[in-house]
Amino acid sequence: MALLAAARAIATGCGSQATAHNSPIPVIYGVKFPGGQEGHAKIRYRLPDGTLKFEDVPLPWESNVLYFRYRDKMVVEAVATDVNRHVPLQCVAISDPDNAKGTTFLSSRAGNCRAEGKAGGHPQSLPT
Repeated sequence: MALLAAARAIATGCGSQATAHNSPIPVIYGVKFPGGQEGHAKIRYRLPDGTLKFEDVPLPWESNVLYFRYRDKMVVEAVATDVNRHVPLQCVAISDPDNAKGTTFLSSRAGNCRAEGKAGGHPQSLPT
């Protein structure tokens, strides 16, 4: 009897984890100047179907919520196109933004940035 209860507990735990991995994961991309400056940038970001979208946008910029499958690749890149080319620019890819355990992938460099990761993943667990 105890063995049966333990087997059910394990099966239930595994099933809920598998269900979580099959659920769509919301992702938001963002690009901004951390100092609050306004400007423009050419951006490129990956959509859930794997295609890359290119835009020329005013900053700060944030995407609509995009729904990825678990472990799908997320990428956002930007290059400043105005007088702020030498100012640090920050890219973020936020996986599961409404979840306290959601993950933010970010980078910041002068005039350009790139953030990438896997939906539902964590930076320290991803191969480099």
